[in-house]
Amino acid sequence: MPMAAVEGAGHIVRYVNPAFGLLLGKTRKELIGNAFSGIVPTENECLSLLDRVYQTGRAEIHTGQEESAARPLYWSYAMWPVLAADSRIAGVMFQVTETTPFHQQAITMNQALMVASVRQHELTEAAETLNEQLERANEGLKRLAFAARASVVERDVLLREVHHRVKNNLQVIVSLLNLQSHQITEPALRGAFQETQNRVRAIAGIHETLYRFADMARIDFSAYLQQLVRDLFSVYGVEDERIRPIMKLEDVVLEITQAVPLGLILNELVTNCLKYAFPNGRSGQVGVELSYREEGWAQLRVWDDGQGLPADFDERQIQSMGMTLVRILTGQMNGRLHVQGTGGTEFRIDFPLAVHSGEAA
Repeated sequence: MPMAAVEGAGHIVRYVNPAFGLLLGKTRKELIGNAFSGIVPTENECLSLLDRVYQTGRAEIHTGQEESAARPLYWSYAMWPVLAADSRIAGVMFQVTETTPFHQQAITMNQALMVASVRQHELTEAAETLNEQLERANEGLKRLAFAARASVVERDVLLREVHHRVKNNLQVIVSLLNLQSHQITEPALRGAFQETQNRVRAIAGIHETLYRFADMARIDFSAYLQQLVRDLFSVYGVEDERIRPIMKLEDVVLEITQAVPLGLILNELVTNCLKYAFPNGRSGQVGVELSYREEGWAQLRVWDDGQGLPADFDERQIQSMGMTLVRILTGQMNGRLHVQGTGGTEFRIDFPLAVHSGEAA
């Protein structure tokens, strides 16, 4: 959908998306930095709308006809002011839609424009937040940030919707697996269904956390980790009085490409502790630690003070689904797996942080 942003009373073009350039038959280079009045004919009603929005500070939605065309063309303009940090009007954001195919459906189109009006309000609030950040930048960065604002807001809205829908779809899969497991009487098979539900739920939790986190490309993994451990204790009916969770977590922020495999690894390791470390109702502790290590690396440590591992245990020879996943996913992150099985069990995964996460640290 063609969108553009102009700045000042002269309506200098600061942002256009590819669809807007295609509409005018011009490249981005030909548009950015030029007055909008020099790009479209002076009699174009879009110019008077821009003036009115800039002067009054009120959003405008207008549908008109281009009579100079070979055939009648109907256009819809949606415009709204962009405010600076001091609440003055800095420019105008607008969206252009050809409504010719839908001219006979005016009532339906008006309803759609009402939805666009709500979105305009959301964009205005986002613009105000971005303006506060622009105050701390130098004058040279202000124009660049102004041009990027519309694109960033549009991307974030789409990403938030994607994470929300993925999470919902994964929850549906968990529910279907749960319904199917009620029809299974064989304990081993039913347990496999339960473990599969937990794995899907772990991935869904990543997307749920991303949906709620301000930066939807990265995740506050320590917050997600705490919730996942609580969920596993609940799934397996483990009371804190018998097996006490011990968590030592630094505020590690991860890219989603690392958060998903590490979430699955955590799911497998904590599940193993709860299922096998404390037989016959034994009590004890399960520890989960997340920390930064040497520059550019982090470590996940999962341990228990249960019965430990057999003396001849070799994780490379174990063919269970859980250990296979742990090995594969650790390798996928270019990490290192360390196992200690005496006096309890300890798994340590050291992994390099993605560049973005390392900077955040």
